Amino acid sequence: MKKTLLLALFVSIFFHLSAQTVADIKAKMSVVQKNDYSKSLQLLQEGNILGQLETANTATIFLIPNIAFEALPANISQALLVEKNQQNIIQFFSNLSFSAAIDAGELFSSLQVPNSIVHLTNKAGEELAVSKNGDWLMVTSPKGREANIIAHFTVGKMVIGLLSSMY
Repeated sequence: MKKTLLLALFVSIFFHLSAQTVADIKAKMSVVQKNDYSKSLQLLQEGNILGQLETANTATIFLIPNIAFEALPANISQALLVEKNQQNIIQFFSNLSFSAAIDAGELFSSLQVPNSIVHLTNKAGEELAVSKNGDWLMVTSPKGREANIIAHFTVGKMVIGLLSSMY
């Protein structure tokens, strides 16, 4: 009985800390961004993704807007948003997160040579290509899907990047 009570207390505290981190992210976002990225924020919290990333010294995570979820295959969307399958949520965000802080300003500066590309490896082990797209940084997945980083900010040791809906 004591072990169960201690475990329940630990889980409650752990999820509370994760919720505070999501609240910190929301505090840095505009009202429009909070609405446009509400599904990503919900999944971050439900999958305890931030709690897992917090164990690293630094991390970067990209969020996709609600409209981008419509482009996902139906079975993936169902597993993420309806079934809230923990394994699928973790896998989904491993494609959108990195073990290091990615400074968009430094990346933009390093891409001054025309047609230059910087390669970054996400937590899923995939190599993403980052290039300039006018005044934006564009991220291209191995499958050729592209999105611009339309905003980025720091919360604690984490960099949060907001992607456009093309991803």
